[in-house]
Amino acid sequence: MNKVKISCILATAIMINGSLVFADTNVKGDVKSNKTVIVTAKAENDNKVSKNISKEVSKVVTFKDKNLEKCIRDEIDKAQGDIYFNELQEITELNLRNKNITNIEGIENLHKLKVLNLGKNRMADFSPIKDLTNLTNLYLYDDGIKNIDFVKNLKRLKSLLIAKNKVSDLSPLQNLYSLKYLTLSDNNIKSIAPISKLPKLEVLMINKNNISNIDELKSLVTLTDVNLDENNLTSINAVQYLVNLKRLSANKNSIRNIPNLNKLNKLEYLSLKENNIHSIGGLSALYNLKKLYLDQNEISNIQALKGLTSLTHLGLWQNRVTNISYISNLTNLTNLYLYENQISNIDSLRHLSNLSVLYLDKNNITSINALGKLYNLETLSLSDNNISNINSLRNLNKLDKLDLSDNNVSEDTISHVVSPDVDVTD
Repeated sequence: MNKVKISCILATAIMINGSLVFADTNVKGDVKSNKTVIVTAKAENDNKVSKNISKEVSKVVTFKDKNLEKCIRDEIDKAQGDIYFNELQEITELNLRNKNITNIEGIENLHKLKVLNLGKNRMADFSPIKDLTNLTNLYLYDDGIKNIDFVKNLKRLKSLLIAKNKVSDLSPLQNLYSLKYLTLSDNNIKSIAPISKLPKLEVLMINKNNISNIDELKSLVTLTDVNLDENNLTSINAVQYLVNLKRLSANKNSIRNIPNLNKLNKLEYLSLKENNIHSIGGLSALYNLKKLYLDQNEISNIQALKGLTSLTHLGLWQNRVTNISYISNLTNLTNLYLYENQISNIDSLRHLSNLSVLYLDKNNITSINALGKLYNLETLSLSDNNISNINSLRNLNKLDKLDLSDNNVSEDTISHVVSPDVDVTD
């Protein structure tokens, strides 16, 4: 009885190790005999595995595309002779950008490849990529891609760029749960629903598409950086839920209103240029915002900006602003763009002593006395105003560029007031 029990225990153990399986629990015989059978079977199995591995390692790999083959040879430092499978396992990163490659057959043998750049080539078939399951970074720029089914099983991908292609269907991305960085710029995308449940996504670039609705973004609360430029958006209400957002750009859309963004207390960069925005009240509590660009809109009231004291860069050119008193306490400003508005009084700028770049072109300004103590100014543009007296610029010793064109200032006046080292446009 003991012999039978011992024999069964051995059989079970071998089954767990995957070398040999005994289905009959009534195995009989002496221990020594069964041990011999088990050891012999395991040895035979190991021998088969060893032969298979040896065969795989010594396999010759060919590449139909000579440009691809050259790149591979450069990587393994082998100018001539057969290329063996095991040699390809040395390659973990491969930059094939703009190498005139039309066929990537053979690349599927690079099992250790983690980073692949195939940008600006012209392959008809991308399917070999599907076997590169260790890829973490994949870059496909301007390759004429329409279908991205080949990425759907690349579960280790953390960074994926498929830009300037012809992609419209994002469903192959819906289960790529490791993705952190996703760039889909310049495609034919209308719906972003398939990417709405990617739990680790931090950076999303979907500019230059045909997207009109971004409600699906609400669930992507891990996002820190989003680019929505050049789409068909009329609303960006969904972004108010992205509490980890640090950067947001939605230039060149048809946005009319800014939602209440008060919960976005990590936001540091916001660009909403070239929209149809009238009201900016939703920005009033963005106290950590450093760079704000609202150029080319329909804004007249900027009262909401008065508490944004962390701002270093502010762009408001081509709007309808008349009163700039609300920015008088934004003393961290270094760059201020106010050209082409309806401003006549700039007295509120006198305390912005950190300004180094100031654009006030195409307004109704007559007096620039307020600029006299802005000693850090390096670039000052005042073209197309009604200025005649520039004495206040006499002590701006850091001034490097000055534009006074289309004003009432003579060359003689400029030469007496402004240092000859300054690059003057008059």
